[in-house]
Amino acid sequence: MALPVISNKNVMILIRTHFFDEKVLSLAQNLSGGGKYEVAILADHRSWEFPTGDWPVISVTWDNVNALGLKTDGMSDVLWQCGDYGLYIAREKFPQVKYFWLFEYDVVVHAPNIAEILEKFDQVSMADLLAPEIRRVDENYVWSRCVSRTFPILLRCAFSLVRVSAPALDAMRRCRHQLTERYSLGDFKWCEEEGIPSWPNDEVLTTTATYLAGLTISDFNDVVSDSYDEYSFSTNDLLHHPSDLINQACDGKIYHPVRWGRHYLNGALARSQLLKPELLPATINTIVKNIGSDWEADETVQCLRVLSNAAVKISRIQPKRLESSRFRTRGAAPPLEADRIAYWSWDRIRNFGDEIFPVLLRYLANRDGVRVTRDRPHILGPGSIFSYATTESLIWGSGILNPATRIPDVNRVQIRAVRGKLTADLLTRRGISLNDVALGDPGVLVDEALRAFGVNKSSQNCRVAIVPHHSYRHAKIFTTERPDGETCVADPSENMRSFIQKIVDSEVIVSQSLHGLILGEALNKPTLWIADTEQAADENWTFKFHDWYTNSLNPQTKPLLINPDLSRREALRWSIAAELRPVGVDRAHLLAQLPNEPPLLSTGRFIDFEVCRNLPPAVVFIDDLGATGRPYEEINPYVLASLSRAAKDAVDNHFKMCPERRYCFLISTSFRDHISYDQMEIIEMIMDNISHTDYLCLRSRVDEQYDGVPEDFGWGISVLRESGLFGHAFCVRGDFSGFSSNFLTALI
Repeated sequence: MALPVISNKNVMILIRTHFFDEKVLSLAQNLSGGGKYEVAILADHRSWEFPTGDWPVISVTWDNVNALGLKTDGMSDVLWQCGDYGLYIAREKFPQVKYFWLFEYDVVVHAPNIAEILEKFDQVSMADLLAPEIRRVDENYVWSRCVSRTFPILLRCAFSLVRVSAPALDAMRRCRHQLTERYSLGDFKWCEEEGIPSWPNDEVLTTTATYLAGLTISDFNDVVSDSYDEYSFSTNDLLHHPSDLINQACDGKIYHPVRWGRHYLNGALARSQLLKPELLPATINTIVKNIGSDWEADETVQCLRVLSNAAVKISRIQPKRLESSRFRTRGAAPPLEADRIAYWSWDRIRNFGDEIFPVLLRYLANRDGVRVTRDRPHILGPGSIFSYATTESLIWGSGILNPATRIPDVNRVQIRAVRGKLTADLLTRRGISLNDVALGDPGVLVDEALRAFGVNKSSQNCRVAIVPHHSYRHAKIFTTERPDGETCVADPSENMRSFIQKIVDSEVIVSQSLHGLILGEALNKPTLWIADTEQAADENWTFKFHDWYTNSLNPQTKPLLINPDLSRREALRWSIAAELRPVGVDRAHLLAQLPNEPPLLSTGRFIDFEVCRNLPPAVVFIDDLGATGRPYEEINPYVLASLSRAAKDAVDNHFKMCPERRYCFLISTSFRDHISYDQMEIIEMIMDNISHTDYLCLRSRVDEQYDGVPEDFGWGISVLRESGLFGHAFCVRGDFSGFSSNFLTALI
């Protein structure tokens, strides 16, 4: 079956300009492709209404913009910096158009027939926003800072050449209206106080609003490879002249900015401090070459002087800059578009031991990772996850959790390292010889990568760090306050940097968690393994600890038994039993076994994984499910399957740019109550505690009928251990695949 394509009849091309001359006329004629596309001039008529011949005109004036009801102050040139305003006017004037191409006057597609190039994009991609230089930005980007407290994620594109769908334009305009209302209420006053722009430009608003609306965004280079590169396209530091392209073969690339005459001259002056040093000589030669044609000699004197001074100034610092940037700093974030190492980890809860792997990959392999499903080639890293291995796994440091578990169908070539000798011996008894396999949990390498984790040098401001297992985090011993600073709780489900910092800053580590012990011992701190009576008697529970301690020169043979209901003061008494336990792992051998040809994934751009982890809770609004308040077993299976598909698609779409998934809140539009971020954080902690449950059904406490006694978790949230009523909202895990019967109900 043929893939759907965008018909030329549904597309209009707009040329955005503040003047009209022969070159703009030539661009319009080329874009029309002999009538293949409808072309109009998006004319900035604020200063004067210049003639545009017979071409249709969309006039951008203050009256037309004010009629949109959008903010028009707070920028030096709001109508140019907010190019999307003109698109909203075009959308109103031509409601039948489904896609708009927007060309700035100084964009050149270097091909004999530009219309054919555009048609290629329209036939390959139906993305709602197609643009160059799509990437994530943070609050330090000047045009995104004003909305950094509003949007959970910030993206940008270069707005010089874009294709936008009608639904995307509607989403952008809704977003602009919402921000305008907030601006009128004074929500952006802090921007004026800090001296930053109080309004997002077109680059940030259009990309972010399209993504948050659940629509699709694509980069030109992801649709048609090599559509542009850093030497053909830029919004800041490049400057081309048409004469530069005359003798150059038509490569179909997008060039920007391409200017001529006084526009080129003014651009050279404005960019004199931004031009790449290697481009300065060519820029000066172009000016000299065009004396007498584009401009008179006396017009170039000042420009040449400024450019020459800039060239001398930059040449003095350039060698040093090149030297420092020759190699990327180890552990620095690779570019968003780079291939990523595919890995798999257990992600049903937030847990330090399962979350350290992406940081180690960044530090050790200079690549970021992306979590994939187990049916795709991947690295299986630290944790008790060996039983999840498949024929697509490369196993590096994983361990067995339960010795009675069936060993997966893997071969010796796949196994590069395992956690300890007990795992190796068990595999050997099952017919997989591992005589020379590397031993050790990769978490032991954390001490070498502290800078990559963003951890400061130890300040030794805590006597004892207590590390709970995620299922015990609400026990009294881990929640009782000790303001004197003698003890602190390092929760494996908290922010990873914060967790490591607490371990680094403590003298002694008392841990119920295996990776709390591994990290403490890697940092050469006295450690103590603790467990309650039930854990200590469970051979499956203790196996992973004994497996790790086969690498120790001073292993702890059994845990110290504790009562979790005692106060935290007891930890000080226990800490006396802590000992130094030197790690006997051959780190060089372990590191050498990290696959040097790891499975790579090339699927476009991803958000930085640390940014993903620090975002507010993910929220996806969905239509009323139509099954609210009914017992689960009474819901029609076909209806349930349809709801599951719709919800899974919504979750997948939300996380499509995330290298790993977190918890996600699915909220029906009919849900009466407001869920605060504080409540969401409590709900996420509940999800950490009940890893066996697929999702939480969130229901209003008001007029709620239920059986049983709810368990109070604070912040007005209680959990029913027995309930079968479907809800208005849900908290689902990253691996959500549908609405199973394995859920609990939280009352809000």
